[in-house]
Amino acid sequence: MGIFLNWWTGLQDGSKADWLAGTATALAFIVAVVSLVIEIRRRKRAEIEEQAIQVSGWFDAFHHHFVVQNSSGALIYDVFIYLVSDNFIQYYKSSPKNFSLKMRLVAPGTKVTVPCDVDYTKLTDVPLVDLIFRDSAGRTWMRDRYGRLQEMSKPLSHIRPETKDIDYYEPAPQIF
Repeated sequence: MGIFLNWWTGLQDGSKADWLAGTATALAFIVAVVSLVIEIRRRKRAEIEEQAIQVSGWFDAFHHHFVVQNSSGALIYDVFIYLVSDNFIQYYKSSPKNFSLKMRLVAPGTKVTVPCDVDYTKLTDVPLVDLIFRDSAGRTWMRDRYGRLQEMSKPLSHIRPETKDIDYYEPAPQIF
C-alpha cells in the first residue's frame, strides 16, 4: 500500500485525473463485455428452450385421464408421463403400466387425453405428474411435478428404465 501511495502522491493533478478516467473506462468496458456474454448465453438458452417450454402434462383427477399438451409448432417424441405421489409409491414399483403412459409422438398444437383405469377415489390428494419428452432437435427434457423444466443428458430409457416394458400408446388421429 505504501508504494502505491508514494506513486499516487508523486503524480501531477492532471495525471491523476487521466489515471482515474482510464481506470473507470477500462472497468466500464469489462462490465459491458461481461454483460454482453451473459445476454448472449441467456438468448441462446431461451432459443434452445423455445419448444420445450410449450409442452406440459398433467393428470385430470376429475375425468381420470392423463393429458399431454404440445402448444409448440413442432412434434415432440418419446413422451413419457407418470404419476408421482406418495400414495402411489408402493403400487408404482409393482405395476408401472397402471401409473404411466408412453407415446411415440404428440403433434404440434394438440392436446392428447388418455383414460387411466386406476381408481383414485380413495386418495386424499390429487396426483402430480412428471413428463419426459424429446423435442424436435433431439434434446431430452423433463418437466417435473412442480413445473420446472430441465434438459436431461440421458435418453428416456436411461432416465426411467421401466419404460422399456411399457408399450407405446397411439392416440387416435385427429381430424382438423
